[in-house]
Amino acid sequence: MTRETKNTIQDLTARLWGQPLREYLVSEDFARFCRERDLSDEWSRSLGLSGDKPDLYGDSVERDAFFQFLNHLYHHRVNEFLFLFSHLLADYSRGLSCDLPVDDIRSFLLLLGYPAERIDPALFVLRIKQVPDPDTPADCCRARDNSSGTGE
Repeated sequence: MTRETKNTIQDLTARLWGQPLREYLVSEDFARFCRERDLSDEWSRSLGLSGDKPDLYGDSVERDAFFQFLNHLYHHRVNEFLFLFSHLLADYSRGLSCDLPVDDIRSFLLLLGYPAERIDPALFVLRIKQVPDPDTPADCCRARDNSSGTGE
C-alpha cells in the first residue's frame, strides 16, 4: 500500500471516529451488515490484529480495527469498496441527530482515486436529512481527532 493511500484511509477513519461510530461497530446492526455482505471474518480479523497491538487500549483498538477493515476492503474488494463503504455509512447514520461530513468523505474518496461520477451517486443517500434519534447527544458527530486514539 502506498503511504498516501494509508494516510488517506487513516485520515478518513479519524474524521469519522466518534462515540456513535464506536457504538455502531459493536452493535447488532453492524454485525448484521457484515453477515449480509460476507464481511464478518474480515471484521473479526481486523479486531484481532488491533487487539494484539500492545500500544492500543480502549477505543483505540476499535478505531484501529476500523482502519484495518477499511484498508482491507479498499485493497481486496476494490471494485466493491465504494458500494460497501457508502452502504456502511448509510446503515450507521440512520437516526443520528446530525449529518455526516459528506463533503469531507467525498474529498477522501477522490484522494483514493475514485471518480466523482461514481462517488456522487454512492453518497447521495447520505445527503438526505436524517431523522434524529432523541436518545443521541447533539454533539454525536464530532470526530475525536487525537494522536492517541483514546478519545480523551
